Amino acid sequence: MADRQLSRGAPRVWMILHVCGPTALHGARCGRASAQDHLLKVRVGHDDIWFGAARRNGPAGPGGAPRLGLGRVVGLTRPVGPGEGAGPGVSAAPESLWPARLAILGVLALNLLLGEHLTPGPNWLLPALEVLLLLPLSALRVRQREHLRRYGHLHPRLTQLTRPLSLALTGLLHLANLTSLGLLVRGLLQGSGATGAALLADALNLWVTNVLVFSLWYWELDRGGALSRSLPGAFPDFLFPQQGTPGLAPQEWRPEYVDYLFVACTNAAAFSPTDTLPLTRRAKGLMAFQALTSLLTLVLVASRAVNILR
Repeated sequence: MADRQLSRGAPRVWMILHVCGPTALHGARCGRASAQDHLLKVRVGHDDIWFGAARRNGPAGPGGAPRLGLGRVVGLTRPVGPGEGAGPGVSAAPESLWPARLAILGVLALNLLLGEHLTPGPNWLLPALEVLLLLPLSALRVRQREHLRRYGHLHPRLTQLTRPLSLALTGLLHLANLTSLGLLVRGLLQGSGATGAALLADALNLWVTNVLVFSLWYWELDRGGALSRSLPGAFPDFLFPQQGTPGLAPQEWRPEYVDYLFVACTNAAAFSPTDTLPLTRRAKGLMAFQALTSLLTLVLVASRAVNILR
């Protein structure tokens, strides 16, 4: 590898280890690549920082190679535990996707328990469509997670496939929940003859589904999703106490699905954030919309059911 020197004034603790193309992220030998594709690995203390290389003006280097300077930070390698196998840019092992899968299966089961008067068409129709999205999404995300674990970055083509699928699946789950809630409210306004016990069961079903669906929204959107949160660079949508207060958790701590489930549950019950703060407009909008739908379910539907039981 040709040696590269940092610009004057750079801290002496920084030392460029090597310059290589994107193939280095795959564990292969570095080959010739354009300046825009080069990566510069810099040692800062015990960490390795990966910079995008920027072409610099001036005479070419040895062998006609372009002169390169430090561009934006594209990754950070930190020490990981034995067997975790995180590559460049990954601060810890990627998050397990099983809790979110179980939540999706829970939503499907709750949809199947609804009567057909609360579903558009047969009560199995929307769950069947959701399964058709879930199966390929799960298979692709297994490959994406393994790629991230081994090489330290997300595969662009897999991301182009999994991101729309995941958002479409979550959106379909949410649409089904809103449709059922609308049908339930319409039935109440038109004088539905449902018993108080049936109304309570339907209201509880829709409320739990609301919590699970919004937990999936928060989990999918915060910093680009579960696998993207393993990489540096993205701005957070939520501020958890462990991130804002030093000493509450290990330095490499990051939220996982159960943390977003807690956020969704407390927001649906208290109609406002509790210990976790929304930072972006989309996070604030989602939490406000969840609070309104939860309020509608509890106040209108559940109170009507209690009156009938009396």
